[in-house]
Amino acid sequence: MPQTHRVSFFAAASAGAIISAAAAAAPTSSSPLAPPPNGMKSAEPDAWAIVGATVHPRPGVTLEGHTVLIADGFIEGVVPETEADLAGFRTYDAQGMHVYAAFIDMGIDVEAPLPDANEPGRHWHHMVTPRRRALSGDGLLETNRQRLRGLGFGAAAVAPKDGIFRGVSGIVSTAADPNDPSQGKAPAYADGVFHMIGFDRDRSGTTRAYPGSVMGAVSIIRQTYADSRWASATGQNASALTPMSLPFPVMFDCPAELMVLLADDLAKEFEFNAMIRGSGTEYRRLDAIAQAGHPIVVPLRFPAKPDLSSPGAIDAIDLATLMEWEQAPTNPRRLHDAGLAVAITSANLPKGAKFYDNLRRAIGEGGLDQDDALAMLTTTPASLLGMSAELGSVETGKIASVLLTSAPVFDKDAQRRAIFIDGRLHELKDAETFPLDGTWAIELGDDQTQLRITFDGKKVTFDHESDDEAEPTKGRNATIDGPSFRAMLDDDNGQGDTYILSGTLTADGTIAGSGINPQGNPFQFAEFAFIQERKRVLHVGRADRVVREFVL
Repeated sequence: MPQTHRVSFFAAASAGAIISAAAAAAPTSSSPLAPPPNGMKSAEPDAWAIVGATVHPRPGVTLEGHTVLIADGFIEGVVPETEADLAGFRTYDAQGMHVYAAFIDMGIDVEAPLPDANEPGRHWHHMVTPRRRALSGDGLLETNRQRLRGLGFGAAAVAPKDGIFRGVSGIVSTAADPNDPSQGKAPAYADGVFHMIGFDRDRSGTTRAYPGSVMGAVSIIRQTYADSRWASATGQNASALTPMSLPFPVMFDCPAELMVLLADDLAKEFEFNAMIRGSGTEYRRLDAIAQAGHPIVVPLRFPAKPDLSSPGAIDAIDLATLMEWEQAPTNPRRLHDAGLAVAITSANLPKGAKFYDNLRRAIGEGGLDQDDALAMLTTTPASLLGMSAELGSVETGKIASVLLTSAPVFDKDAQRRAIFIDGRLHELKDAETFPLDGTWAIELGDDQTQLRITFDGKKVTFDHESDDEAEPTKGRNATIDGPSFRAMLDDDNGQGDTYILSGTLTADGTIAGSGINPQGNPFQFAEFAFIQERKRVLHVGRADRVVREFVL
């Protein structure tokens, strides 16, 4: 493998990802732009080898049995397992897992400090604050980072929340802040990526609040751009408008599909590149939006199934509601088929909606190709943000931002096991271990009934040791909590026998517990003797799963 040489994490980023030093507002101590505290650097290992996985380096490409090498926060190589040199790397056993580039979310709003009301050069309208910067405040809070990590997002473009000219966005890591203060905070990849503009109305509550309509917001946008052009042409010092002349793209927040057409008119009038953060209902004006041609970031906002519980409820459903329920999942696919660059955001979901449930609806009901869906979460947002050299795929030289799943990522049963962000491992909630996994032989009570009990995740099944051809029976009211379990076993011997069991895996690898036999008599079991190891299976995402037999 060729040798690579890098200096610091940030110095390795391309010019498009280096954080701007020209931030208008000085960062606070909690800002992503604040320098790390002075002190000795942590010696925590940062070289990992993700071994034996199926790697999907980019949409449409699959590499079986490969190893991903990570060092100093970057991907050092993606090589066949048989060719990997693991000297100096800490191993992550990913047999049976799938590895993807961690996702990128372009639709996240954050709180950002407003300029002081008496600041020189501040615009006369309190909703025109182009000098705000998303990274001058606290940035992306840990609660939001944790949510995004759990969904598989390793980076996010964050923009100031609320207003008309809201300010300038940044791109941040979703990594948790290191426990060691000497490692600083989770990094910001870029500052000053795009201007964020909305069509908000003034909701200050005063009788003379302006704008009071979407068209009033459009008027302020047009006037502000006209003033910026005049100030630039005449050499006037209009510091409140200066950011508008910087060569950033503009993203319009369009919570209704018709606003996309207003944004297109503004982009044409003032000749700037525009992106759209959409509403999820763009299919209603698909032809006009496709003709505008702007890249679009779409939420997976799908309506709930209409109430069909009674004839009256059915009669009350209008055609528009039925059409929206049917067509909303097709929105990402239709926009893509119309030739637009489409990215998917996890933001703005309806209350109670789950991101992956809706994503699978877009794929299943909506007809979205899985490779296209993966591109909307990885390569497309990386390209739109100017970060293709750093993020969006699993390739040598890129930031080590990778997601590990137990099955292909869009499968219904796929679990998100771990995510590496900036080369640091974050175990995810789905990475639950089940130390009881395996098959255990046990004699129950005085009647010496011999059963094989199999634990598989949260499931418990059992059968008789004497009948190898019998279909296992599912345990009833089974509860598994780490090394402990409770279950009711309804024997299918025709006599209605039911055993109630509870037990715990002990430190010496045996199960100890108690139970009640069908006659209502209690019994205990403990200190099983190990007979033989029948077979060894590496279970996806868990510790080695050993199938064993024990007797009383």
